[in-house]
Amino acid sequence: MSRISFCKKWAAALSAQQNLSPETESVVAFAIEVLFINLINLVLTLSIGWILGVFVETAIVLFTVAVFRHTAGGAHSESPWRCAAGTAIVFPLLGVLGNLMTSLPSVLCDMISVLAIGVGFYLIYKYAPVDSPAAPIVSLQRRNSLRNKAFWAMAIFSLVIIGGAMTDYSYSR
Repeated sequence: MSRISFCKKWAAALSAQQNLSPETESVVAFAIEVLFINLINLVLTLSIGWILGVFVETAIVLFTVAVFRHTAGGAHSESPWRCAAGTAIVFPLLGVLGNLMTSLPSVLCDMISVLAIGVGFYLIYKYAPVDSPAAPIVSLQRRNSLRNKAFWAMAIFSLVIIGGAMTDYSYSR
């Protein structure tokens, strides 16, 4: 059940309107809470990125991680608020790091990119998809499908990285 009072009230109103069972009302309250926390997380993370001058970079990190979390899974925090705090701190810092990389010589950026691509493919091969104890992936077919999607996502991101390195495009402000 939700711990946020307005989520409980909203779920109760929806439950009364739709004649939902108490169990379904509890699920709806939890869903509203998760959506609320994720919205707060997104706004806070992007706001910190904007304050640090790396809004675009932070948005790119958020997008990339969202794609991989959807396909490859990942670690789950004990608390959604702890996850939100970690995201709000780490993702803008990754944006700052990415922005700092633009000042490195292109050869060094290319070497770091190739290393990151190689490590990414290895980690997908070795660990993806990661499931959580609360929701294990029991179907071999689903596990293989998620791993293939993670490989395809990595391949597409790799092509974008390689394509960017092959152009004269320079991202600087």
